[in-house]
Amino acid sequence: MSINQNQKMSVVNIADLTVMRIQKLNNIVEALKDYLTLPDLSKREKIDLYNQRESLVDVITFLKESRYA
Repeated sequence: MSINQNQKMSVVNIADLTVMRIQKLNNIVEALKDYLTLPDLSKREKIDLYNQRESLVDVITFLKESRYA
């Protein structure tokens, strides 16, 4: 395999890994959304979970945009 072919394979593998990471992060965002509905969470815990969820949404958006850039 030539160097150019290796580079192409690396790019494909990185793109596949990025897609998998985005999917995993989306799953975490959904789980956090479910946790936010738990009745026994304190207001502070809900705020922390919400902030974590929003941060992950920002990371996902960045990954999606950089993937297509």
